[in-house]
Amino acid sequence: MPVNHFIQLLNSYLPLSEAYQDFTRHHVQTIHAKAKEILLPLNHHKLVFIFVFKGMIFSWRNDGAGNVVPRNFTHEGQLTGTTIHPLYPVVIPDGISCLEDSIVVMGEIAIAKPAIELFDEARELINILVHQNQYHQQELQEALLIHDAEHRFKKMQSLAPELFKRVPERLLAPYLNMSRVHFNRLKNRVYKGPR
Repeated sequence: MPVNHFIQLLNSYLPLSEAYQDFTRHHVQTIHAKAKEILLPLNHHKLVFIFVFKGMIFSWRNDGAGNVVPRNFTHEGQLTGTTIHPLYPVVIPDGISCLEDSIVVMGEIAIAKPAIELFDEARELINILVHQNQYHQQELQEALLIHDAEHRFKKMQSLAPELFKRVPERLLAPYLNMSRVHFNRLKNRVYKGPR
């Protein structure tokens, strides 16, 4: 069922041939993972795409002092993937973990090349998915770069309200580039209004 849901999502972007749908089904796997389970460790070598059927996952790095610094959150119906760092083209520095019990569909990015060779629609679909993901990530990154913390907080609330409902403060505060104390102060001010 998760793989079929993933195929339906792909078909919503571009109608796919039955042959391409079958090809995709044979090159992905469904993973059931518990909250806090690590899907990919720090400094791994896997170039993958991940569709979240149920739950929420996040990519993260270690700040050197043993603290997890979230980089990206992905929940139901969303796609994400590993990306190569230009300075470290062999090792992928981000880990990916489950924030909640999750069901994901994962595939190797390497299947894109044979897919493009075999199916006319593959290149167009890949371009659509990459463009959409880049646009969404750019919006989030621009919001995280807003200098004023309160504006950053409010902008992220409008772009990704799901995070404020599901992500614990211990992860949301560093994602928003602020301490938990400052996060709580802002949360109280934003939700209760100015005094």
